[in-house]
Amino acid sequence: MDVDRVVLFVHVLAAMILCGAGSVAHVGMAQLLSADGMDVVRRWGRTLHHVDPFFGPGSVVLFLTGAYLVDQAFRWGTGWIVASVAGLVAIEVLGITVNRSWGKRLEAVIIDVPDGPVPPPVRAVAASRGAWLATHGTTGTVVGILYLMTAKPTGTVGSLLTVAGFGLVGALTALPFLARRRAQAPTVSAAGSTA
Repeated sequence: MDVDRVVLFVHVLAAMILCGAGSVAHVGMAQLLSADGMDVVRRWGRTLHHVDPFFGPGSVVLFLTGAYLVDQAFRWGTGWIVASVAGLVAIEVLGITVNRSWGKRLEAVIIDVPDGPVPPPVRAVAASRGAWLATHGTTGTVVGILYLMTAKPTGTVGSLLTVAGFGLVGALTALPFLARRRAQAPTVSAAGSTA
């Protein structure tokens, strides 16, 4: 069997696993946002905790197999390759700095909350604007990288703008979820009761 084909298979498999883990993360965040009880928050919090370990190793496998494929057939300075690597680095930075810290904040805020309704501090973490924008932005960036991998443009600036544009559009897709949550949030009166 041809080594290049095996590496390509592993590359595509790693991309599929990362996309699957990302899909679970999107669903989990949406479930946290709309949860009506702490049992739902805990269930989806555990799910997100179990999905997180796929991202780091999956990205390493994706990069290493991609690097091998680039070495076999392309030049590293080609625009779409530079932009794809930059996009993957941006995804990892957001994952480590924003999403991982959000996950730790979520774990910390739910640990001592008894079963019952979801209290405002837990809702606030579930609706963290930064985590939502980062998660949706990384998904958009992945779509941009997939586009570059199929179109293979040679220009670096255009390729970087393409990845950034897809990332921005992805981040903007988080806003309707957050707006809907704000519209559904109970209002707190000056006396402290909810309406």
